[in-house]
Amino acid sequence: MRTFGIVLLVFGIMGLLQANSMDTSVPTGFFGMRLNNIGLMNSKQNAIIVSGIISIIGLILVVNNKKKTDKP
Repeated sequence: MRTFGIVLLVFGIMGLLQANSMDTSVPTGFFGMRLNNIGLMNSKQNAIIVSGIISIIGLILVVNNKKKTDKP
């Protein structure tokens, strides 16, 4: 389970980095100006939320993984 948690944590962090670099503006064609696009902003927000949840789940799996020890 620890390995699965590490994989989730890595994918979550990679997703957060990718979502953070998303461009949410579009060119207007008027002297190189750009406007924010609400749809792209929603996509960025959704990607950040999903990646954050995946990262948190991965972190919980890594931290809470206790090795089973047999005590007689």
